[in-house]
Amino acid sequence: MEKRRGQATRQLQTTALIESLREHWESTDGASRQEPIFVDLLCGDGQVVFDVCEAFPKCRGLGLDLDLPTVVAAQAKAKFLGLDFRCQFRVRSRQADLSAASAVFLDMSPAQLDMASQE
Repeated sequence: MEKRRGQATRQLQTTALIESLREHWESTDGASRQEPIFVDLLCGDGQVVFDVCEAFPKCRGLGLDLDLPTVVAAQAKAKFLGLDFRCQFRVRSRQADLSAASAVFLDMSPAQLDMASQE
């Protein structure tokens, strides 16, 4: 039951994100008609990157995470979904070049925020 509730919450958040991106990209000189670049910091399984790239067929997605096995799994899922040509995943530390990004996303729990602020 708890897992389904978490999945429903995540889907609502992703839907809200996609709507926000649509509004933003459509209001910025036609950026949605070009090839926007969406970056998800701490992407985990990459699902948000996949959802955004599926919603915006011209979008390129980049997922960054600190955990190599998680990144490898996201890369495999991208290939399975046929999105590997538009969705890339990399292991990155805090110093990532985000200058080409059209949108940067970071979803952290309160516990993760506390840990990050203590480092």
